[in-house]
Amino acid sequence: HNLHWISHRPEKSELHVKIRHAPETYPCSIRFCTDDTLVVHIAAEEVGIAAGQFAVFYDGEICLGGGVIETYHHLFETKVGIVLQILYRANSFAKNN
Repeated sequence: HNLHWISHRPEKSELHVKIRHAPETYPCSIRFCTDDTLVVHIAAEEVGIAAGQFAVFYDGEICLGGGVIETYHHLFETKVGIVLQILYRANSFAKNN
């Protein structure tokens, strides 16, 4: 299973995400499309996202879980940066391992 939650799937849609090994977290909103697909919108400057990297989600200081980025798309530019869409699919982890 590619997307893993430490305790349970978050009820909140406004979280923070850390991409790669960078120390920064970025505000994001998440939306579950299906049980194995999560769309994440990040309003931030370019954060160097690439498929295969890990994304870890936080609620404040609490780590909720994360997964491997399957794809991402630049949707549009906003005043606060670039909004990205990241899709996580449960079956992609099985293909890679």
